[in-house]
Amino acid sequence: AVGYGAWRWRAGQPDANRRASDAMKGVAAAGLALVAVGAGLAVPLAEFVGLSTRPIVAGSADVYALPPSQLVGVMVASPDTWAEWTATMGSVALGLAVVGLAASVKRSVFWGILLAAALLLALGKATPIGAFVSVIPGLDRIRVPARWLFLSGTAIAALAGYGISAVEGPLDGTGIRRVRLASLFAASVVIIVSVALWLASDGSFAGPAIFAALATAFVWLGLRAPNSRWAALALAALLAVELSSIDIPRIDARSPEEALGAGRSIAERL
Repeated sequence: AVGYGAWRWRAGQPDANRRASDAMKGVAAAGLALVAVGAGLAVPLAEFVGLSTRPIVAGSADVYALPPSQLVGVMVASPDTWAEWTATMGSVALGLAVVGLAASVKRSVFWGILLAAALLLALGKATPIGAFVSVIPGLDRIRVPARWLFLSGTAIAALAGYGISAVEGPLDGTGIRRVRLASLFAASVVIIVSVALWLASDGSFAGPAIFAALATAFVWLGLRAPNSRWAALALAALLAVELSSIDIPRIDARSPEEALGAGRSIAERL
């Protein structure tokens, strides 16, 4: 958040006489917000670390890094993927993110860089940047590099928001053509990957392809409509349906007796 604020401040190019004062005010506000937001996690974390017997050593094994083969999950969700390695944010969000990048590269460059960096860091020591970060004091204690995917989700969400804004317009003729081509490109990639995975395995990957095609159709229709608000709402609803279809099958419902029974004997012994 601080990095994005600094980037927006530089991109906005405020009046030269106000730059220093605005920057100091922004830094002070960001620092206060950081303490306020982080305290809810930092205070119990400090207490937990003092009581925990679980060692978190520097340079621990990189076994929980995202395997490079799992990067395909950014485009197509696999139902059998371990939760820590789930890289997808949905084909609708991915398509809208590509549209957001195409609509305004200058506006989206911060989030595009963050997305690329997060995906690289999630791979752990498999990349030079991941190997470098893994030896930085403090960051060398991160046990699960794949959790850098949280930041890739943030970046795609921001870019998807830009994509929705592009659909709502207004855009000139060049911008409309660029957005149409971007949405068509994103949908084509998702469909090709879905077909390839379907041919290479026994699973069905029709869902991402269908959602990608529907998202592209709504983008194109929204760009042509006098009032594109309905298309933005339809894309938001489509995104919610797709993410639900990805998340709900992962829920494992258990009775209270079954859920609590697994640790009861250990709890009683302690």
